[in-house]
Amino acid sequence: MPGLPLTLGVSIAVARRPRLHRARAVSPEGLALAGEEPLPENRLPEAKIYTEEPFALWVLTPMCRRTARGFDLEVQPFALTGGLREQWEKLVALGPAGAREGT
Repeated sequence: MPGLPLTLGVSIAVARRPRLHRARAVSPEGLALAGEEPLPENRLPEAKIYTEEPFALWVLTPMCRRTARGFDLEVQPFALTGGLREQWEKLVALGPAGAREGT
């Protein structure tokens, strides 16, 4: 997924357990992530994005691929409305400047 490079933490709940990932790039279509645990493809989990003002949203998980370091994943925002749309657009517009290391 092409996009602006950034580094921030993202947790995605699967079976009520958060799995921690690192965002590597952001675009209007979604986030490219890296992590040590896989995510089920074609699901709709809840994600928390650790920006200066962390926010939670539903994401689609179209791709999860094993690599030598763990897993590369892609997630896409789902049903963004109101305040969530504004937070997502801020993240995309600011790219690396809007991100910080998260958990």
